[in-house]
Amino acid sequence: MTSRENQMSDNENGSISGVYLTVNDSLSNNSCDCSDYSEVEPTNHLQEELAELRRHVVQLQQENHSLRQKLQQQKINVIANQSNSINCHHLLQMVIDYVPQAVFWKDCNSVYLGCNRQFAEKVGLQDPREIVGKTDDDLPWTPQEAKLYQEFDRQVISSKSPQIKVRGTRHLVQGKEILVETTKIPLDNHQGNIVGVLGILDDISDRLQQEELLKQRLAAIEASTDGIALQNSEGVFTYVNRAYLEMFGYSQAEEILGKTWQELYDGDEIEYIRREVSPVFAAENEWQGELRSRRQDGSFFIQEMSVTKSAAGVVCICRDVTERKQAEATLMLYKQAVESSSDAIAMADAQWNHFYQNPAFSEMFGCETPEEFNQVFGGISGAYTDPQIPRQIFAVISQGKNWVGEVEHRAKNNRVFQVLLRASAIKDGRGNVLGAVASLNDITSRKKAEASLREITSDLQEAQELAHIGNWELDIDTGELTWSDEVFRILGLDQTLGIPSVEQCLQCYHPEDRPLVEKALAETRNNGTTCQAEARIIKDENSVSYVHIKFKAILNHDNQIVSLFGTIMDITERKRAEIHLQQQTEKLEKALTKLKRTQTQLIQSEKMSGLGQMVAGVAHEINNPVGFIVGNVPHLEEYTQDLLLLIESYRQYYTEPPLAITELIEEIDLNFLITDIPQLINSIQNGAKRIQEIVNSLQSFSRLNESAIKEIDLHQGIDSTLMVLTSRLRPLPGEREIVVIKNYGDLPKVECYAGQINQVFLHIFNNAIDALKSSECQQSAKEPTLTITTGLTKNNLAFIRIADNGVGIPEELRSRIFDPFFTTKPVGQGTGLGLSVSYQIVVDLHKGKLNCTSEPGVGSEFCIQIPIHSEYNT
Repeated sequence: MTSRENQMSDNENGSISGVYLTVNDSLSNNSCDCSDYSEVEPTNHLQEELAELRRHVVQLQQENHSLRQKLQQQKINVIANQSNSINCHHLLQMVIDYVPQAVFWKDCNSVYLGCNRQFAEKVGLQDPREIVGKTDDDLPWTPQEAKLYQEFDRQVISSKSPQIKVRGTRHLVQGKEILVETTKIPLDNHQGNIVGVLGILDDISDRLQQEELLKQRLAAIEASTDGIALQNSEGVFTYVNRAYLEMFGYSQAEEILGKTWQELYDGDEIEYIRREVSPVFAAENEWQGELRSRRQDGSFFIQEMSVTKSAAGVVCICRDVTERKQAEATLMLYKQAVESSSDAIAMADAQWNHFYQNPAFSEMFGCETPEEFNQVFGGISGAYTDPQIPRQIFAVISQGKNWVGEVEHRAKNNRVFQVLLRASAIKDGRGNVLGAVASLNDITSRKKAEASLREITSDLQEAQELAHIGNWELDIDTGELTWSDEVFRILGLDQTLGIPSVEQCLQCYHPEDRPLVEKALAETRNNGTTCQAEARIIKDENSVSYVHIKFKAILNHDNQIVSLFGTIMDITERKRAEIHLQQQTEKLEKALTKLKRTQTQLIQSEKMSGLGQMVAGVAHEINNPVGFIVGNVPHLEEYTQDLLLLIESYRQYYTEPPLAITELIEEIDLNFLITDIPQLINSIQNGAKRIQEIVNSLQSFSRLNESAIKEIDLHQGIDSTLMVLTSRLRPLPGEREIVVIKNYGDLPKVECYAGQINQVFLHIFNNAIDALKSSECQQSAKEPTLTITTGLTKNNLAFIRIADNGVGIPEELRSRIFDPFFTTKPVGQGTGLGLSVSYQIVVDLHKGKLNCTSEPGVGSEFCIQIPIHSEYNT
């Protein structure tokens, strides 16, 4: 209760007490008066009233005493409650003052009713009680802030719900702007009505700075190229950065978090850690070294690790040094190679101080160490016989370039020798020259050999001129090309212009031969193979010469190619003689081929002529008896019918013949004879007609009476040829029947040599039948088929396509099938003349075309095209 409320309570109690006191006093006085009055006028009526009044007075005195006791107790309670309220208010104010946040409270009109010391300090008040009665407009906020905070209050009051940690800025009395989080809570009374707002301001400027600093540090850890991880005391991962994940082959932190470090290493490494690392870490709380770690995919890498114990657990910082270890191993190999190299190798720093030499260098100069070398020669320059040479080399190296050349050196024992020096600059990552490295190869013996070689060069050059041979040499390292004078003459180049490049030399060769020369040169240069070839040289538009070239690789003692040596020989005269001889040979071969073809044609023509005569003779001899049979069969049939009619008449009129006749009828089976005799006569007649057809086909095939060109029906020639080959088409035991399909088109009569064309059909049909009767074709699932298609082309040529689905002809043999005496059949089964003669008949004799298309395993097709009208008749 407030002091005002306490005062009001006291007044009320005082008034009540005064009232009761007045009543008692009156009653006491009245009692006295009544006593006096009764003594003055003691009547019965008055005495009764007085007695009644006294009873009321006693009752009132009792009630007054009870009321006094209750009032006294209430006063004591009020004083106690006031004391408790004062103590609670004081205690609450002390608690709020010591809360680190700024606290305030307002009524429903946004009028401040109180605050703690933190809030008072922020708004520039000396005492928190000064805030009572003020509004946000009275505080150091900006007008916009004051309006915003009052709207904030109305929202909390109207919604009856708190708004927690609303972030914004506030201006303090000093003009300083701070970042705060504001929480406002609606306040209600015992009836649940909203009576105000409680607010809490939390200055988060420092906290945000700490959070930002923490974020920056975390970002730096995440961006670190070193892997960083945290483990708790049980060795379980609680944090890993991106580099650590990638190092172990993981993509998400959740794949490692919660695992123990043992899951990232194999058994041997875990044992090593427990045996060697753990004791050191337990004693010193840190450890540094290398471990063999396992990635997620099972591969291993070398990990350089630093482990430190902290309050949060164990901090692991590591990096993948696999490449560095490999580089160190490679560097060790390079060092071993340099140390074991037969070339002398030395290094100098940027001031050209000699600081390294390999054993070959020590042996070459007779100095065991760089210090001894510097002491003997006074530095690098002192080892040269010409002091100008090192200055030139240093000038080139200082520019970051390489220097190669032959120089003369002096050893510790004053021995003078010549070396091939190769010097290169040593640079850092930015290209700055840090020093130089040089390799020296003692070429003293080689120089002596070169001097001796020069002595015999002139003699060799004279010999080359006599033999028309030139030689050249190409240094692989320097690209220097040297050659003898004879090469200029052979290539037709001007010697005064100097030696051209390799590319210019290649341009001297004929364009068609140049790839062959380039290939031979590359083969020798790359593989060390000795190559030789013949090519043409173009000296001018009207002059071409022939040369024989040979390339050979020159190897050093380490079997490395150091140069290429070649010879070129002018073979124009020999080549021209060979060309002339070849031309004569070709003429003879053509004449021989023509003679063979003529001979073949004569042999085949004679063979076919003899065959035709024999066929014609056989046909003539068969034709006479067959004609007799064919002519008499109708009479035989007529006579037989008459006899059978007579027998039938006898059987009708003599129904009971004698026993001998009856027995004879049964013995000869008369009824069967009567039925079978007409059929026998019909069979004889059909056989005779078949013989006549064969004879006619033989006569048509032979065409002996048609030696000149004549119009013929090609279909008839095809049919007659097939008739001749009937026995070949008929399947033997174990063979499948060959199906013949005839796709005859509308084909007019063709002017040609009938016998010759039938001969072509015979050869092609025979080859097709051979293919269809092969074991490969007979064993396949497809049915052996011979297809014959005829018709006219757009150029008015008659065509006959003869196709089979046999074994086919391989591509490498297809171009030779029309060559004389070429055959794929076994010895004794073919002469190789059939298709050759057929080609001559169709192409040479009839001016037609004969070609073959074939695919192994599918079949072959021969296409014959001949003109409808022969050019001989026109």
